[in-house]
Amino acid sequence: MDVRAKTNYTIRNNVETEMKFLLKHLRLSAFALTLSLGLPASAADFTALGEQAIFQVTLTSLSGDLKIGDFEEFEIAIVDSSGAPVAGATVVFSGGMPGHGHGFPTAPTVSEIGGGLYKLEGVKFSMGGAWEINLTISADSKTDTASVQIEM
Repeated sequence: MDVRAKTNYTIRNNVETEMKFLLKHLRLSAFALTLSLGLPASAADFTALGEQAIFQVTLTSLSGDLKIGDFEEFEIAIVDSSGAPVAGATVVFSGGMPGHGHGFPTAPTVSEIGGGLYKLEGVKFSMGGAWEINLTISADSKTDTASVQIEM
């Protein structure tokens, strides 16, 4: 293969790869928009689609307004890709301030309420800035991680 043919082949592959990437993210955005339509929105609702688009989570603050230094509780609604509630999942919490390189100052826990709803307790935002809540969800032999960004 001469240099010109090799260059054209490389460019074509790069364009194809980029188009697949953009199409995947466009589909994920459309999916997230479709699922979020009809959900009540408030300043204390945070919605995220899992990295694999298997699950979507919506966190709703049970205290209303989030405050620095207070212990916060959230209700977590988990739905699958068809919008059906996910019951009986194992939900593992992690997160912190990626920009500062540290986690939360507490050890939050997640417990199941029922009907695809879970309760996240013990979250404490110790300072202002960008926080991230990661929820790794395992259900029906599938695992996905949804990350919620919260600016305090």
